Amino acid sequence: MNLQPEYTSLQGYYQIKLPIAIEKMIPADDPIRFLSAFVEEMDLSDLYSTYGKVRKNQASPHQMLKIMVYAAMNRIYSSRDIETACRRNINLMFLLEGMPIPNHVTRARFISLHLQACSKKTLAEVTMLLRKLGEIT
Repeated sequence: MNLQPEYTSLQGYYQIKLPIAIEKMIPADDPIRFLSAFVEEMDLSDLYSTYGKVRKNQASPHQMLKIMVYAAMNRIYSSRDIETACRRNINLMFLLEGMPIPNHVTRARFISLHLQACSKKTLAEVTMLLRKLGEIT
């Protein structure tokens, strides 16, 4: 029997890696879609101004904010727990949009260096958007 070099004869199964269409696995009325659209509508120029350069092969500030909000909504506060959830939770995979999973140090740096610098204005904008949408009074 001829096997590919990366397979071993000790494994009882073979895994084929196919791209998963996460977009199709999330229902149209799932709250994660609302969260994603909500953050995309926000003016995050203050957040982006805290960055010297945004790299192409890592999660954008928009995606990082989405992850942090989703984690807080689900009472996940530890950077390490968020990293684990990004590997297991399909909603977080959806928010990452195919980008590599940021490690816990990247998330901690995002909060302390970037989000903290503009959190008051960002939270005020969230409140205004929620009021505009009729979600709060």
